[in-house]
Amino acid sequence: MQNRIVHDEELIARLRRGDEWVFQLLVRRFRENVFSTAFGITFDVQDSLRIFKAVFQDIYDGGGGQDGDLSLSELVHRITVKHCLHRNRRWLQRFKKETEPLVETIPFLSDDRENASPDASADPGRLHVKNTMKKLPESARTIYVLRESLGLSYEEIGKVLSMRPAVVRTHMKHTRRMIHTILHSMSEA
Repeated sequence: MQNRIVHDEELIARLRRGDEWVFQLLVRRFRENVFSTAFGITFDVQDSLRIFKAVFQDIYDGGGGQDGDLSLSELVHRITVKHCLHRNRRWLQRFKKETEPLVETIPFLSDDRENASPDASADPGRLHVKNTMKKLPESARTIYVLRESLGLSYEEIGKVLSMRPAVVRTHMKHTRRMIHTILHSMSEA
């Protein structure tokens, strides 16, 4: 089995039957992509590790899901993005509840404080990229990470995000414009 090419359909079928070897193969094959995607969207190592575990737990529990039109790679990316977006929504709701009273009582708290973080002493290039990516909307950042970091095609991204490839292409075009605008405004400051 290990010396021949195994197609996605066979891997998914064997995974559904509880084949431990197939699960280990999937973890080895996709671990870097899952973590990179999670970190590219969340910018948090601990959350990315939690998402990593949740993704592979979902795959193990669900046996590869029910999306017959997706390749194994597209299925793994779809589950990863779903967990990242779910985490970001939950975190944002919790953050708003916890900080609304604080912001009202301390008027000098603002988004400018983010730039004065301890990360300021880190590599300026990486900090610049991180600050640029943080300014993008979640949907734009997700498409950018899938396209530029993982090298997925517009068709693959469309399947992962349940969008038509033309819509993904348009979103990517707008994302690149946003990045250009953000970088231009940061260079002027």
